[in-house]
Amino acid sequence: MALGLLASFAGLAVAERTLDEKHVDRAIAHVSLAEVLRTAGQLEEALGQIGKAKAMIEKARGTRNEVYGELLHTEASILSDARRYRAAAKTIDRACEILA
Repeated sequence: MALGLLASFAGLAVAERTLDEKHVDRAIAHVSLAEVLRTAGQLEEALGQIGKAKAMIEKARGTRNEVYGELLHTEASILSDARRYRAAAKTIDRACEILA
């Protein structure tokens, strides 16, 4: 797992160094790191990365698009893992509304 974390942090560093803040792939690098952190049980850190990705997508594309909906789906999964079920339910409802 440590190797996966290192690779994800390295990937994020490359994305931040080479891509504009409004580039979707930069936000996706944060989501990828969040998923690795989730797998490692670092749920609050994962939610922090999701928060950064959400802010980037909101700024670049708004909140009514497939990328944002998928991001909310990932956030809901992490919230569920953290046993924050009410927040997870609200977030997945919003994701489904966007992706429908």
